[in-house]
Amino acid sequence: MEISGPVDEFVVRIPAVTPDEVLGRFSRVILAVKAQHTRAAIEMIRPHLPADGFFVSAKMD
Repeated sequence: MEISGPVDEFVVRIPAVTPDEVLGRFSRVILAVKAQHTRAAIEMIRPHLPADGFFVSAKMD
């Protein structure tokens, strides 16, 4: 992931997986899917989020 802003620019390497590769629970998820697939993707990751977990949706066109 490339972060670019007024103060700094940097690259963060994060693992990307397909739904069948997801194991465990995650407190934070960056969800990057096409807009029309957001609802289905949320349903797939919901079991992997704890009650206080969250996801950020990075819409892709």
